[in-house]
Amino acid sequence: MARHQLSKSTFMRGCQCLKSLYLNKHHRTLGICKDPLSAQQTAIFAAGTLTGQLAQQTYPGGVDCTPESFYDFAPSIVKTRDAITACAPAIYEATFMANGVLALMDILVLRDDGWHAYEVKSTNSTKDQHIEDAALQYWVMRESGLPVVSIHIMHFDPAYVRDGAIDVQELFTDDDVTEAALGKQDAITRQIEVEKAVLTAHAVPAIAIGPHCHSPYACDFIGHCWSEIPPYSVLNLRGKSETKWALFNEGYRMTRDIPEGTDLQWKQQLQVNADKTGETTIDKAGIAAFLERLVYPLYYFDLETIMPGVPIFDHSRPYQQICVQYSLHIQHEAGGAVEHFEFLGDGTDADPRPPLLQQMIADLGTAGSVIVYNESFEDGRLEEMARDFPQHAAAITAIRARLIDLADPFRAKHYYAPEMRGSYSIKYVLPALIPELSYNDLAIQEGGTASLTYLQMVTGTFDGDIDQTRRDLIAYCTLDTLAMVKIMAKLKAAVTEGQS
Repeated sequence: MARHQLSKSTFMRGCQCLKSLYLNKHHRTLGICKDPLSAQQTAIFAAGTLTGQLAQQTYPGGVDCTPESFYDFAPSIVKTRDAITACAPAIYEATFMANGVLALMDILVLRDDGWHAYEVKSTNSTKDQHIEDAALQYWVMRESGLPVVSIHIMHFDPAYVRDGAIDVQELFTDDDVTEAALGKQDAITRQIEVEKAVLTAHAVPAIAIGPHCHSPYACDFIGHCWSEIPPYSVLNLRGKSETKWALFNEGYRMTRDIPEGTDLQWKQQLQVNADKTGETTIDKAGIAAFLERLVYPLYYFDLETIMPGVPIFDHSRPYQQICVQYSLHIQHEAGGAVEHFEFLGDGTDADPRPPLLQQMIADLGTAGSVIVYNESFEDGRLEEMARDFPQHAAAITAIRARLIDLADPFRAKHYYAPEMRGSYSIKYVLPALIPELSYNDLAIQEGGTASLTYLQMVTGTFDGDIDQTRRDLIAYCTLDTLAMVKIMAKLKAAVTEGQS
């Protein structure tokens, strides 16, 4: 059996970028390296595999046609054909090849009226790219001679709440995308021919970088295609994406080269002006109005979460942010010393939220401003915990009423320095205002790594030094709230500077 020219994954790659499709096949010959997978990306792929296996339980008793080798699909194609002939009630990883295109259907189900196909996605909803994916699958099955009655995207039901053992019938739901897939069949045929031609071409397609490099997924050739783009360029201009790409396509590379009179949003103009002059903008009145909202004692508070697709704990939903850790610095009076408090779950399969809530409510007291950075995150998590643990709802609601967002003066550009590069994220604000305090000195430097590490502990897949890693998690979260203490002091100094 001849080897396939396109698979579902390579076809979808070509839909995003034909250059990426070509490089994926020829990069070794061309001496081009793919970008390495991050730990988070690896975890996402692994979770997708486990989700597919879990979804098979919704249609038990099926024939598993998963290929034993991803270098030889012929046995799986034969096994699928035999299972169809034998009228198996369900087929897992049903494998088809037609006109050089390979597709593996996650679940095929036989009903009285014929075969129904289910493509499983570890998401909470059907995305546009999923429909394109399903349309290709439908095309291959049809060309293989299998009449498919319907095709569906199966995904997690975001309304599912775990209560005891996972109920797979309730965990998953599906959307019938047959009509949409049928409507794409002619386009799929044309796209396949385009992609086959690209793969056999003798030159890399001349496709410039653009928004497609990150949509719907970050391409693994960004390191190659973007190699001549400076670390900070017009593509770091915040605000409307169309503006930065228009400037880039006009030949501008650095923000300082953007000509006067260019139609920019006011925040973009502020960013460009700061890059050109190197000057910091400080609106003392705006900052003072923010500071007037503060009520002592001040509680600088930061939550860390995990977000498993399949709920691990009772009273949780697919991809719900589960609070596992917090850091808290308390300043009882202006200019006074700060105390530090912390919580970190034990990293087992025991739900960390009940003990976290008990300690958090005690630590945050009943009066004083609770300072967070990007309020929507902490407020959202508190709201969810009030819903899931109604016995604490009154106390949590009272805490939510005390929240103050330290990002506000930076979001409003009351304080803006060129080093912030148009962002109000604490990861940019901190080095701009307090360069001696850096996340770069930590073993865990950002929230994605912290979340993945704790999740691996819970699921038993972590193979590092647990005691040291717990110290690293605490150090990371502690810096978040210490940074807020230092940033607040900087804001107060900015208002009083020059006053006698």
